[in-house]
Amino acid sequence: MKGTAVANGTVTIYNNGNVLGTAKVDDKGNWSFTPEPALKDGTYNITANATNTVGQVSDKTGIFDFTVDTTPPGAVENLLISDNEGAYQGPLKDGDTTDDSTPTFSGKAEAGSTVSVYNDGNLLGTAKVGSDGNWSFTPSSPLPDGDYKFTTTVTDKAGNTGDATPVVNITVDTSGVEVRLDKLVDNVGDITGDITPNGVTDDTRPEIVGTGKPGSIIKIYDGATLLGSTTVNADKSWSFTPTTDLGQRQPQHYRDGTDRTCPATPRSNLGICVHYRHRGTNSTNY
Repeated sequence: MKGTAVANGTVTIYNNGNVLGTAKVDDKGNWSFTPEPALKDGTYNITANATNTVGQVSDKTGIFDFTVDTTPPGAVENLLISDNEGAYQGPLKDGDTTDDSTPTFSGKAEAGSTVSVYNDGNLLGTAKVGSDGNWSFTPSSPLPDGDYKFTTTVTDKAGNTGDATPVVNITVDTSGVEVRLDKLVDNVGDITGDITPNGVTDDTRPEIVGTGKPGSIIKIYDGATLLGSTTVNADKSWSFTPTTDLGQRQPQHYRDGTDRTCPATPRSNLGICVHYRHRGTNSTNY
């Protein structure tokens, strides 16, 4: 606490009428006072008066009120990172991949405080918490594709900062999803090897081979029937072998160039429908 008073006098400082301490005024009329011991958390109503060198006492000053708060706020509660782009829109969890380069962060925190959003310790931005405890933050610029380690902290009006939330690992990937069904392989009987388009095989569980985006989940259908799924390898390759025998049938030929079981997608020469999902994005091709 600092102020001015009669030179060489003494200033007495009060809280709610109770003496906190005194300070000596220098010959230029300046004084300062630091409470000892330190003030406890709470609300204070400070006044002061001055006594000159002959013992005359001034009137008290007006009240200077403030609150001491040394308690850090709690961490963000119910932290939600939301994908708002593409086929999948909704909450993201630790380890997910999103095609949304400006995901929305939201949650609950101490009213009137400020939430800071970080990536690996680097500040992305801040959000003011409303009187209802709600806050929301969306990056003003798109996040480049890559891996992110998101955390948040809360800073209250007094400047106390609480603990960070646990790291949420999210990958931003806005590149397109690709999938190819390259071949079916016969591994049974006298004739083995690649099956020609619209060909015939005695292998009721042929290996289905293709390429796609690493980490994508490939779903393989026979017509509208899901045969199963597999994950694309790091080298872009994938393969799938049915776990049950495929039924016998004649090859199907469509003059309109579309597969009636997979609308709005080009017909595969192999007659197999592939649905693929890349952790946060969905599409259908085959």
